Formats: sequence, C-alpha cells, structure tokens
Amino acid sequence: MNENGIKVLFLCRASTKDGFGHLFRCYSLIEVASEAVELHLIVLGTPNQFFTSHRLSSPVQVITRDEDSIAIADEIRPDVLVFDLNELKAEVFSALAKDRFTVCLSPLFEHISKVSQFFHRTAYLPEEITGPQIYSGLDYAITSYNCTPIPDSVYQEHLNEPQLSVGISMGGGDAPNNTLEVLKSLSRFPDEAVFWVFLGVGYSHSYDLLVEESYANPRHEVVLVKTNKSMWRVLRNCHIVIFSGGMNSYDAVYAGMPAISLPLSSDRFFLLKELVEHDIAFYPGVLGLKALKMLPSLLADINKNRDRLWKMHTDSQTLIDGRGGHRVWQRILEGIRGNL
Repeated sequence: MNENGIKVLFLCRASTKDGFGHLFRCYSLIEVASEAVELHLIVLGTPNQFFTSHRLSSPVQVITRDEDSIAIADEIRPDVLVFDLNELKAEVFSALAKDRFTVCLSPLFEHISKVSQFFHRTAYLPEEITGPQIYSGLDYAITSYNCTPIPDSVYQEHLNEPQLSVGISMGGGDAPNNTLEVLKSLSRFPDEAVFWVFLGVGYSHSYDLLVEESYANPRHEVVLVKTNKSMWRVLRNCHIVIFSGGMNSYDAVYAGMPAISLPLSSDRFFLLKELVEHDIAFYPGVLGLKALKMLPSLLADINKNRDRLWKMHTDSQTLIDGRGGHRVWQRILEGIRGNL
C-alpha cells in the first residue's frame, strides 16, 4: 500500500480552558504530510479563526461533545486515527479505535496503552507504558509550523544590547492568567529590561490590568504582542523567554532561544527533564509563589552571564533538527502498511 488514498483523521482538544497546544501540534504535522495523504481534523472545543490549512480534504469540524466524533469518523472512515488530547470518554475511545490503526501524540492521553503507536518528544516517558509501539526522543519532537532557527548573527546582535529582553508566553488560552502573575513578579527585576508579553489567540483577560502592571517599575518597558503565526518571528527580539512548558519549550530548542519553563505541576517535569540535563533550559520549579519569587534573581544572574545564553543558543540548535514531523509520518505509514 502506498500513500495514495490513505485517510488520516486527527482528533484534538482546543479551547481557552484546554489551551491550543494540541491543535498547533496537529497543524504542524498536517503541514508536513505527503500530498498523497487525505487529511481530516475534528476539534473538540470552540470555533476559532486562526487555524486554516489548504492541506485538509474537508473543513475543520468543531464539536463540543465527545460522542459527536463517532459519527464523523464513521462517515470519513479513516485508515489512521490520530489522537492529540488528554481526556476522552472511554466508550467514545473504544468506538473510535475499534478496527482502526490508532496514533497518540499526547504524553498525557489516558488511553495511551490502547493505541497502535505513541510518539513522544523526549526519551523520558510519563510512566511505564505497555501496548503501543513507542517512538520517543528528540528526533520525534514535532516543531511548530511557524518556528524557524534564529541565525547566530541575529541572536548575537540582540545579545549585545544593554537592556535584557525577556519574552513571556504562557499559552494560547492562559485561563488562570499566569501572564499577569509572571509580569507582577518581574516588576522586582532590578535591571533595565524590555518584557515582550505574548498574548495567545485565546487570551480573554483584561489588557488594562497588564497595562497597569507595566507601570510598576520605570526601569522596565513592556510590549504587549497579540500574535498567531508571527510569534517566533517577533521572539527573535528576545534574549530569553518564559514559558509554561509544553510544545513551546521544544520549539525554543529548535529555534536556539534559551527558555525558562514553569510547568503547572511537578508531574509534568519529565517533559522538560532532558532539556534541563542538556543545560539548554532553566527550571526554577513549578509555577507558583516560590518559583515566581525566584524569577527576578534568576534573571539578574542570567543578565550578568550572557555568555551562558550564547552557549545555550548554539548548543540547542544541534539537538532538534526540525524533521520530527517527517519521521512521525514515516513511522505512521510503515505502521499502517504493516497492519494490513
């Protein structure tokens, strides 16, 4: 069986509450698929205006109930069903997976053990997994469609600027408004700085509060940036960026952008462990009072040792080559052929 005629259906969650990382990962994988593969996408969540792809064979179907995915899948009759979400009703998963080749992209999916293949961006697994074929490691890191490596000359030019430039991006939805909490914490940063505050497509909190907080320290400039596809192009202006973890932390490695990661819970540290061990990411702890209190002094130390930032920039670019999505497709097509 060649690639012609293979139907692949993606099922993901995306909303302000759930975030948009799953959707962006699906989008990135869709963008590097063979032209011969027929692609479909179901989004469990809310309608959005920022996802478009000429690669899809049918319009994106947005649903709010898990059960509604069954009828859509029965109509499309995919050869491969790709899950990128954390939770799905057991009876819905069973109906979708029955007699189908299944793939999981999320390391937190509650039905990982029951899929055919599982792809994971780091060598560290969430727990002991038995059942699927497991492909893990940095070679399988799916980088965002809009992320490109930062040229050495560009990063060096910005690194020579006197003010420390710090990006803040806490997710496309950021339901708890961690963006504001991080900005409040950084008001105690003692040096001159420019804070680039990236507001995702689902950010629904008051901009006025961010503007008000921007006046807390006259030594700081605060730039509010509403971005979608251009986020990584704008991030080139920064020396370092603060993330909540997830796919962005691996995009940063590919781009050559040093990052501070503040995951929402300690049980997600395994997603960052390999990056910390390679000394290409900072991990002050989970997002909370303790880590936020540490941020100003951590950035002060970083600002005094910009040579370390340069080393992180150059070292990181040798670890992720941006071909992860292509490798995932290769394994999926091998798997479906072997399943016939």
